[in-house]
Amino acid sequence: MIVIPISYSLTSDLSKFNVFLVSLNLLNEDLFFSHKIMEQIAFLFAQTFRPIGEDPNAIIQQAKNQLDSYQNSPQFCQEVFNLILSGGKVDDEIKKAAINYLRLAIYNNWAALSPESKQVILKSMPEVLLQSTRSIYPIIKKMTSQLISITFFSREWDFCQIIGAGFADPANEHNILVSLTIMNSLSKVFSKFHQFDEEKQAMYNDLTTQFLSVITPYIQNSQNFFNISICFKIMYHFSKIQLPPLLAQQDT
Repeated sequence: MIVIPISYSLTSDLSKFNVFLVSLNLLNEDLFFSHKIMEQIAFLFAQTFRPIGEDPNAIIQQAKNQLDSYQNSPQFCQEVFNLILSGGKVDDEIKKAAINYLRLAIYNNWAALSPESKQVILKSMPEVLLQSTRSIYPIIKKMTSQLISITFFSREWDFCQIIGAGFADPANEHNILVSLTIMNSLSKVFSKFHQFDEEKQAMYNDLTTQFLSVITPYIQNSQNFFNISICFKIMYHFSKIQLPPLLAQQDT
């Protein structure tokens, strides 16, 4: 398990940490994103919440500044996702720091990210959702909600295939959880509107019909009470502003 690479754990003061940061800056892009980059990035994320040295606040700020300087690189984004998906090789607290960093980058800086970095994020999210463990699932769910709220109406993220694939195998409850997480995030986006324009009304009608036609039989047949609870959340969010057409038809 990588907690802090041993070669860097001897960093005991700010001046030594600066030497480490300078060494990163001197690396060209091809060399920087080498097989050791995960350890380097893990170290920087560890420094944001577990600084080593006499001036913790300065070390935390320098680590954040260093991460920010790489933020617009698609290679850096990919390596952060590699870290998140590294299984037991990286401490969960470091993974949480990495996820939270990406979440804030998406929330605060999405428009400024390069198109290539955005594509890395959008393409990596399904796998992150699939591989998320119980300890990191809550923060992954929060990042998913923010990403959907930013990308749905701009049509930057086509997640319909992900949702469909999740329900392709009724026995695979984990894949279904991924689909339900995305559906729940999207339903919360619609729940925040007080009224719809014509375009959003059409989207709402189409999505609620598709989603409810999938989750209704799932509720009837599944014994996974956690997933079922998400289904009811989806129905609740979609029903906050108006009764979905599918439910309205059944009510009559």
